[in-house]
Amino acid sequence: MLQIVNADTGSSGVPLNNTELRKLNLINSWNEKDFIISENIYRFKHLEVLIIEFSHVNDEVISPLVKLEKINKFELSSREEAEFSVLLPFLSKRGDKLNCLSLENFHNCDISQIDDYCPMLKTLKFSQSSLISSSYKSKFYCLEEFYLFSGQPIHSPQANTLQDILMAPNLSDVYIQNVACFSDQLLVRVLQSSRLKKLRFLSLDMCNRIGLGGLIKLLASDNRIEALHIWSCAQIGEFQKNILESMIKLRNFDVNLQWQGILTHHLQYQNGGEYENLLLPLLAVNILPDD
Repeated sequence: MLQIVNADTGSSGVPLNNTELRKLNLINSWNEKDFIISENIYRFKHLEVLIIEFSHVNDEVISPLVKLEKINKFELSSREEAEFSVLLPFLSKRGDKLNCLSLENFHNCDISQIDDYCPMLKTLKFSQSSLISSSYKSKFYCLEEFYLFSGQPIHSPQANTLQDILMAPNLSDVYIQNVACFSDQLLVRVLQSSRLKKLRFLSLDMCNRIGLGGLIKLLASDNRIEALHIWSCAQIGEFQKNILESMIKLRNFDVNLQWQGILTHHLQYQNGGEYENLLLPLLAVNILPDD
């Protein structure tokens, strides 16, 4: 894979005669007039993997990418918050070839449009991005891995939006960080719909609305879970962790449970007097209103 750092400094040193290049990683691409793909798109006709990190994103940068006929993995990290709509021309043209899509720092990522344009997706990642759904339900028939990392509460999706993704029938690996809407109620609704049957790995980090009840139902449900990692989730203290360990041992489940208690700096007082991600873990009392 060819990696180019500070792509906005020009194209010197880039082997443009390498028309067989399969993977390209651009870091810190800023000025679209110097963007290496835009100027030399015809030279990358065999490109399959494109990773653009911490870069300027607009129509001028994205539009030429529709010529990448063989691309199957696309990871894009925007330096400034970018509108998801800027990606639609590319996704509508090349989304049917993608099996991996990763977006960081995008606003209003429409999972319904992603589902429509990218039916072969196996891996879907969102980081510091807000999610919406423009239709009632999404399918994500091929989705196997889902990552959702939310740095701030404003990036947390609505419960129904997250639920649509978790209903994907072939989902096996789920990583969720700092997502306020991920609750016992949401997890139970998904399980009651006979979903997550192929779930193998679940990692929860700072998901403070998930509690013992939801995780017990998950362990007792029909799935393939091998690993459950719980990091700094306020309702899962050491007492709750011990109950989960006892359940795994008594029922002879082959599940690797990893746990770390909540850290004090994860309890934040924000938004003019409203508590965010603050729970009473010992009493298992959720002071945040349900959606």
